[in-house]
Amino acid sequence: MTVQLPELLDAAAIRREMKVSRAAADAIIRQLPIIQFADLRKTYVKRDDLARLLDERTSEGCWKFVKTGVPG
Repeated sequence: MTVQLPELLDAAAIRREMKVSRAAADAIIRQLPIIQFADLRKTYVKRDDLARLLDERTSEGCWKFVKTGVPG
């Protein structure tokens, strides 16, 4: 049985997908559990955690991520 690993997002990925400023992406990340690996400065969050935060913050809870085709 293979366990599916969570999709991790950094601030740049959040900026691209949500079309928010760097400051906004950083503020969003600060509201979520952080994943950081030893010897790496970059921090990540789980996509599921971000989705949960957005659902909690929206009155209707009806939003979705849209792949935009913007090069990363």
